Amino acid sequence: MFRSRCLEPADPQIASSLSRLTVLLAFPVAYIARVMKPRFWLDRLLLLVGAALLAVYVGIRVDGYIYSRAHQRVSSVNFSLWSPKRIEEYQQALLSDSRAPVALLRIPKIRLEVPVLEGTDEVTLNRGVGRILGTARPLESGNMGIAGHRDGFFRGLKDVTPGDVVELESGGAHATYAVDEIEIVLPSDS
Repeated sequence: MFRSRCLEPADPQIASSLSRLTVLLAFPVAYIARVMKPRFWLDRLLLLVGAALLAVYVGIRVDGYIYSRAHQRVSSVNFSLWSPKRIEEYQQALLSDSRAPVALLRIPKIRLEVPVLEGTDEVTLNRGVGRILGTARPLESGNMGIAGHRDGFFRGLKDVTPGDVVELESGGAHATYAVDEIEIVLPSDS
């Protein structure tokens, strides 16, 4: 069994000074505890909000990555006509970009099946083909512009002729088009 005992100073003057000091220190400690208590809950609330936002962000990224991979798996990419540099850039783009495609483009004659992504930046065109901004969205009325690298997915376009079928699928809807004219457009043409 342990016994504890309080050590009291032998001098009564020192004892009264210590008790006054204890009272003086107790007031600021109580004040700080009262002021800090709401901040403690605010800290916890902000921590929870931050954790929830992080979880939402990670969930969106994972969902986009899985959805993107599922669309990419639909097609078996034929690399036989691709340059080695384009194959490497394609594989790097799959790792760095996980945006979901806006549509799927199919040209059965050349066995092309490729995701259509928003924009025409380098990563987008390395990963698939891109919808040119300012043109109609997939399956909307108007002209839709699609860009792609000619030494990648669009390598087989040289074999497309008038009358060939082009299919576009977006959001469960499906449209079929027939090629009626082939025209080579230079980058300087607008």
